[in-house]
Amino acid sequence: MQLVEVGKIDLEEDITTYFPKEFRDQFRKKLSYEKPIRVIDLMNHRTGFAEQYFYTDATKQKDIEKNLASNLLKAQPKQICEPDTSTAYSNYGAALAGYLIECVSGEEYDQYINKHIFAPLGVVNSTADPIYMDEEYIVNNKAIGYGEGIKDNGWSYNHLYPDGGISGTAEDLAKYAIAYMDNEKIYNQEKTYDWMFARSYSQREELTGAAHGFWEYQGNTRFLTHDGGARGFTSLLAFSPSEKRALIILCNQAEAGGMIYGLLETMTGSGEEIQVVTCDNGEDAQELDGMEIITARKTADITILYHYLEDCETIHTIDSNTIELRGLTYLQSFRIIKLEGFFNVFFWLHLQWLS
Repeated sequence: MQLVEVGKIDLEEDITTYFPKEFRDQFRKKLSYEKPIRVIDLMNHRTGFAEQYFYTDATKQKDIEKNLASNLLKAQPKQICEPDTSTAYSNYGAALAGYLIECVSGEEYDQYINKHIFAPLGVVNSTADPIYMDEEYIVNNKAIGYGEGIKDNGWSYNHLYPDGGISGTAEDLAKYAIAYMDNEKIYNQEKTYDWMFARSYSQREELTGAAHGFWEYQGNTRFLTHDGGARGFTSLLAFSPSEKRALIILCNQAEAGGMIYGLLETMTGSGEEIQVVTCDNGEDAQELDGMEIITARKTADITILYHYLEDCETIHTIDSNTIELRGLTYLQSFRIIKLEGFFNVFFWLHLQWLS
């Protein structure tokens, strides 16, 4: 948004117009749709890309090539949806946004972050450099990561490093959150903060949505959040621009999303529940009975083999609106939440624990 503020990037522009010709030509060849991907589509995760498993992370520094353009072309996934028609979190899209910064600013991604964000905030113990072994403080103090199958220190190196390759401290992340809540040091104009915090996409007005790279979370007030997960680590940043309150969770355990969002709800609340309304005109759950679930993500290449090697989960129908999966029941319903004077639908699938 810094580059948007100074007029160097237009959120409605086709992202490929910012790329050099050689990269643009190769990138476009692999796209499935003529409809352009806009900058705002990257921020809203509506690019249409499938999930990418190959050429993303490495466990050894020597295996990392610090060449974002080359890495993006090697890792480019299949585009399985037309842009701006489906929301699906895309790490590849986040890395594309980082490359766009390189193209427009003329600086390498990590150098841009260090110069234009970290330095003004006084961040000294964090780095966006994917090869961080030269950062003495990080190497000497980085936690050991834990998770299923991890037998070393859990550290990893990211080929697509703008998608989450920052190593740092809770204190530095707090400086970032404070700068956003105080509306200073990151942008030059007050209106840019208001723009950044505004909703940029939602499926329906009454649903939570995206806010230019952040995700809305309805606690006892509106929070903007972003979580992250890497080999051996899970993290969460949540802040309320209106209340100037933030929550930071850094955890050295892989796949700890349930825990960090449980803490988020415990510490921020979930709004005043008004009612739960069953969707009588929804899909008939009876049609799902006995279906085996392999993955919740769409894939369109050899990566589908990963999911065929995983254990399948079977759906059991309870009634036309309720299914059971993995020991939990899912009710197809609207959970109505009253928040800040208006009503919001908090969950499409209202999760209930089995008694």
